[in-house]
Amino acid sequence: MHHPSYRLWDQNDHGRYILITTDGACRNNGRADAVAGCGVYWGHNNNHNRSFQLDDGVIPTSQRAELSAAIYALSKFRNILANGGYKHSGRIDEVVIKTDSAYLVNSMTDWIVKWRNNGYMNARGLPLCNRDLIEELDDLCDEIDELGVQACFWQVPRSSNTDADELARGAIY
Repeated sequence: MHHPSYRLWDQNDHGRYILITTDGACRNNGRADAVAGCGVYWGHNNNHNRSFQLDDGVIPTSQRAELSAAIYALSKFRNILANGGYKHSGRIDEVVIKTDSAYLVNSMTDWIVKWRNNGYMNARGLPLCNRDLIEELDDLCDEIDELGVQACFWQVPRSSNTDADELARGAIY
């Protein structure tokens, strides 16, 4: 895979796009009894909207929930695109993950290139935290790029992410 660089989304510089809002939430974050949820919001009454608990065999964290929500969203988008979806609406140039997670956005637009180049180790030379999810998200973005669509990431304030936040919180409360 050639691993493109992903970019921050600029509202003023884009072509045709699909916007998917994602969020992760974690009750008791960092503790053994933590419970994490993911929210993926495609739009009002959209049948792709999803709320689910994170259960990947690893102690859940808010960061894992944020990454997992984006993975779910982009997996669904890739499958729709690969099966000929969106052709009726013309060419889609970008899929935009809208999130309030600086960690997710920075991971995929800034840190990912360095991580790839140093074998997914952090700055201290230790294995990258959440490496499994980071690599999965990187590969998904690459697959989407090969289908002719660029993955972009857009960080918004928490107050602009309420739809996905409600779905994520609904999975754990």
